[in-house]
Amino acid sequence: MIVPMQKVTVLCLAGERDRALQSLGELGVVHLVPLGATEDADLNKCRDDLVQTRRALALLKTYAADHAAASAAQPIRDVPAAIRECLDADRQYQIALEEAAVLEDAIATQLPYGDFDPALARDVAAGGVRVALCHAGNEADIDVPAGAVCTVLQSGKAGVYYALAGVFEGPVVDERPMPERSVNALRSDRATIAARVDALEKKLRALADAIPAIREYAQRLDVRRAFCEARAGMGANQTVAYLQGFCPKPDSAALRAEAVRHGW
Repeated sequence: MIVPMQKVTVLCLAGERDRALQSLGELGVVHLVPLGATEDADLNKCRDDLVQTRRALALLKTYAADHAAASAAQPIRDVPAAIRECLDADRQYQIALEEAAVLEDAIATQLPYGDFDPALARDVAAGGVRVALCHAGNEADIDVPAGAVCTVLQSGKAGVYYALAGVFEGPVVDERPMPERSVNALRSDRATIAARVDALEKKLRALADAIPAIREYAQRLDVRRAFCEARAGMGANQTVAYLQGFCPKPDSAALRAEAVRHGW
């Protein structure tokens, strides 16, 4: 049902500004319209908190469908802490996904050379024997330097992956950078990260229980934001402050009675 609204202007003493806003908030019948500039430390913090709260709410909604057992959830005593926990878990989750993607690329790059041990190659090189990992389009393109032995490790549509070992000098056209770690070590890291990702997903699904409390908290923040905007934007001179807004006509009598009571 559409309720007709009435534009109202509330005037009060400048020193009574905060008390007037509190009373209007408790009355709950005025939709405030900010006047003038709306920059204020409390307002900026309220806006930031609201952005973070809505972000956490949107994030947890993606996990709510996987968490049907929310009916047995315990009450959330500290909603801001739950929001911080949610956003921190998501930050760690995104970092873990990025780390996993880097590992996948490294494994894919090294896999054609098999479980090659770079540490062993460095030890051998310290003894004067050079090891080079190479990649060519086909076997006919392989150029084996004098003093080197060539071992083809894999050949296919992606080309030929081979290793050169021996006592030789100079650049090798097809040489690839020597990896820091073996494929097995990278796979072990990948398993560790996968376990971390699973744990973070489980944590976020559990935090989805907080959605009702976070939604209610967001509504309270939104009301506070509106009043902070009104406070920051209230027209004022040295003695009088004023604000404007809209009140449902059926509630205008209650607003007038409140104005009489407070001397607005």
